[in-house]
Amino acid sequence: MSARKTVLSAIQPTGNMHLGNYFGAVKNWVDLQEKYTCYYGVVDYHAMTMPYDVQKLRTNTWDLITNLVAVGVNPENLFIQYIAQRFNFQAGKEYFVLPDALYTETPKIRSTADPSKKMSKSAGEKHYINVFADEETIRRQIKSAVTDSGDTPAGKMAEGVENLFELIKATGNKTDYDRLLEDFHAGTLKYVDLKQVTADNLVAMTSGFIEKKKEISSDKRKLKDQVKQSSFEIRKRAQETVREVKELIGLMNV
Repeated sequence: MSARKTVLSAIQPTGNMHLGNYFGAVKNWVDLQEKYTCYYGVVDYHAMTMPYDVQKLRTNTWDLITNLVAVGVNPENLFIQYIAQRFNFQAGKEYFVLPDALYTETPKIRSTADPSKKMSKSAGEKHYINVFADEETIRRQIKSAVTDSGDTPAGKMAEGVENLFELIKATGNKTDYDRLLEDFHAGTLKYVDLKQVTADNLVAMTSGFIEKKKEISSDKRKLKDQVKQSSFEIRKRAQETVREVKELIGLMNV
């Protein structure tokens, strides 16, 4: 049996995790753990490329780690990347395995307030839905979601309507998705029903995340110890690689 391939990915600690972040990347992280050896980083150095508050950066980093674990990322796969280094050398030996991009299907989640734009924190609170928002907030945001402006050609799905369908599909409820899609093609779809089903599915999905986050937050020391140990083991492996690379390119290991 061949060795499991390795996946390396990272995310910046720039604030709350919204549904676009989760469905666009983090859900894949969770799923990939079943098939690959995964290393997931919270790259706090990368977040320093823009003006930042020291305490807020520290808080955001640990908040993001808590959120990642709450949605299913194994803390043993997490590390905090303090220094990002890249080696590009010619040593006459294929030491590093050339990385391949891993393309996975990701839904295109858009702002519920303006479906012509992607879901983003930078656009303002009404343009994104926090993965850990309470039920009332999620239902309110979906209820106020833009659907059809009225100028969409007959038979074509408006961006706002398509966005709600994408959200239902992303939660994994194929039954609801297929049923409502059939109603749409039959011309009998009611947007109030579409919004209700969208909200129901999002609440059902996120409620488990919220409970898991409460459990994790009740013992933050345990999580920090797990991640620090994971970071130590990964840095140890990286240091061994650096030593071998230095040997290959003629640098001294002191």
